[in-house]
Amino acid sequence: MANRKNVLLISSFWTGVKPFFLEGKEDFKGMPAFTNTFFLLLEEKKVEEIYIIFFGKRIDTKYKVPKKYEKKLKVYGYSYERSLFALFPMLFLCLKSISIILAKKIKIIYAHGPVSGLAGMVSKITGVPNVRRIYGTFLARELKLNKLKIFLRHPLEYLSFALPAKAVVITNDGTKGNMVFAKIGHKKTPLHFLLNGINKDLGPLMSISNVTKNYKINFTPEICYIARIDKWKRQHLLIDILAEAKSNGNIYYAIIAGPVINEDYYNFLKNKISENNLTESVVLIPGLTRQESLSIIKNSKLSVSFYDYSNLGNVFLESLSLGTPMFTENIENSLELINEEVYINVNPLDKKTSSNTLYEMMNNAGVIEKKSNLSLKYADECLMTWGQRAKIELDLLEL
Repeated sequence: MANRKNVLLISSFWTGVKPFFLEGKEDFKGMPAFTNTFFLLLEEKKVEEIYIIFFGKRIDTKYKVPKKYEKKLKVYGYSYERSLFALFPMLFLCLKSISIILAKKIKIIYAHGPVSGLAGMVSKITGVPNVRRIYGTFLARELKLNKLKIFLRHPLEYLSFALPAKAVVITNDGTKGNMVFAKIGHKKTPLHFLLNGINKDLGPLMSISNVTKNYKINFTPEICYIARIDKWKRQHLLIDILAEAKSNGNIYYAIIAGPVINEDYYNFLKNKISENNLTESVVLIPGLTRQESLSIIKNSKLSVSFYDYSNLGNVFLESLSLGTPMFTENIENSLELINEEVYINVNPLDKKTSSNTLYEMMNNAGVIEKKSNLSLKYADECLMTWGQRAKIELDLLEL
């Protein structure tokens, strides 16, 4: 095809992309907001080559992509050990980006995550337009500060909002990125504030018995908490609730699983499960395949999310699409878009009240079934598929 374009993709290195970029597998273990748009870009016939530059703390910088994509993908990485020493890798990333743009006649820069601020800088230097994809943000907590103070505290994330762009896409995940953009975003840059998508046509799911067999689990889960193992995901709150329930004679079987981001927190959770004598009823798994995650969610009665800022994440949306009601908290009104009929709002989120609410839910199959049906209906009527959602984003590149 004539006039095929080369694209420069600058991104943080997400945990879920490791199998594809480090092991050469045609698979990802998570991060659907990145992977769905990436695969759509990868299969785009109007694109000749994609030059990818990853940036992050202690990331791998040697890559192995699947053989079928070796000609189309050229991958580089810049890592740093500590924040104080991130400046030089940032500089090298910018210089590498500029050299690729000049040598390969790049027509568009596509950037994901906080590192997209660097893409904005490269765009200003070279004149090549950029489209930036921003995920959730914590900057809404600092909107009372003036712009200079926000920049000094979070320079890279600030630039990802503030620099001019062909378009900026921000995930509507309850963290109020639209309010941040209203304050510090570039006034002439179009904002696309979008919910993430879901997979509505999953086909047959992996058997839950295969999942439990793979991990030597001797129960079928009633409750699941699927999320990255990190302190701000607050999986420990579920353990507190389950321990309180057990003290009242109520034992619930739960799986807590996700890629380990914070090793210390992972060990803290392991110890907490043991200290509360929950090892027979609560299993902690450091990472799952996507198919395993979906099977666990589908076969659980409740899916849990107790994040410390917003609970409108991918797992919330996927749980709705699978008909598994969410046991969660509408923290900081992050779930204002979602009809409360489709989830259980645990408020206040303390172990005694939450344990009582859990008992009421688990002993009322009719309520769970009703919320399950409403969840499926809401997902079908109100949420986009990932194919639809990814196409909106890629159309902004105007390839």
